[in-house]
This record gives sequence, structure tokens and C-alpha cells, in this order.
Amino acid sequence: MKLRNVLCAGVLALSLGACSSTTTSSKKSATTTPATSDSSSESEKEEVATTGSYKVTNQTGEKITGLYFYETGSSDKGENYAKDGLEPDATVQVDVTVDEDKADGYKMTVEYTTEGGETVTVFDSLHLEEAPMYLKPATDVNGGATPFSAAE
Repeated sequence: MKLRNVLCAGVLALSLGACSSTTTSSKKSATTTPATSDSSSESEKEEVATTGSYKVTNQTGEKITGLYFYETGSSDKGENYAKDGLEPDATVQVDVTVDEDKADGYKMTVEYTTEGGETVTVFDSLHLEEAPMYLKPATDVNGGATPFSAAE
């Protein structure tokens, strides 16, 4: 039993010694090497989504005449994804791509306008992701219904 404890202690000491010398040598190289390109930190960076893909279904009961996905806070709403009108129960594919330098923390506003003239903001902080979206009547959206779940 004593021999096993001594061997375990020796293995532990060797392991700690190896870790210590590796850490020391990497610290030395970090201070003496110019920082031109650090490929190891680039590979460690978390990949950020630059695209969002939404299959949007109109469940408002009315024709939608305007459907916009745009950067929150922007005055430019961009493309109208319902420019030809989106009939009740019809679906449209909305794909959003942003530059990589803007993607981290990117938030979108999603809004629609019905044929009756009512404009509804569905989201004001939607992130880039892939998801189905079900547009519901304004009374449901204002009441807190989530547009990511299908109508019952």
C-alpha cells in the first residue's frame, strides 16, 4: 500500500512538473514573439451566425401587405417580403444575411402590415437563427402569443 501511494505521488509530481514547465515556456514565447497573427486564438473564437432563415406563415386571418425584417433601431426597413401580398395561411421564406463584423449581438425587428392597415411589431430583438414563424392577429401578438408556435 505504501509503495502504491509513493508511486502515485511520484506520478502526480511529474505531471505537475510537466505542466509547470509547459506553462513557463509558453509564457516566455508569448513575451518574446511579436503578435502578428495568433492562429490558435482565431480557432478558439466562437463561431457567430451571420444568417437567419425563417419560414413565415400568415395566420392573421387577413392578407399581409408588408412584412419586414430589419436591424433594430434602423430607419431603413429594407425589403418587403410580402410585396405581392401574403394571403391567410400562405408561407414565405425569409433569409437574412449580415456582415460578420455586425453579426455578434445582431438584433432584428420583425413587423407586418395587414390589408386593413394595422401595423404590428412582432419582435424588436430577434437574433439570427433558423426557425418557423407563425404570424398571428394583432390581438394575439399584443396579448403575448409567441409567433414561433403553430396555431392550435
